[in-house]
Amino acid sequence: MATVHHAAFLAVMGVLLQSHIATADLVHFPFNGTGAACNEIVCGRGSCVPLINTTFGFECVCDPGWRQARPDGDQYLNFLPCLIPNCKFFVLVFT
Repeated sequence: MATVHHAAFLAVMGVLLQSHIATADLVHFPFNGTGAACNEIVCGRGSCVPLINTTFGFECVCDPGWRQARPDGDQYLNFLPCLIPNCKFFVLVFT
């Protein structure tokens, strides 16, 4: 009998929370793509671009000759700062 009461309570709480979450106001969220995030973000050797459809509401676009510390071909870590220079290191060993 106690299980039925717990299930009813959880069902009511689920409905109440769902209606609250659905009407939540995201205007005050600082990273909502309005550019507010770029006021505080440092992208290293790049610039911050506000975007609505990203995880944090911005992406760092690197200056020429610089890149982000992420794997090649990665599409999801564009918020990382541009800290790595685009250069090749060749090591010559003379014996």
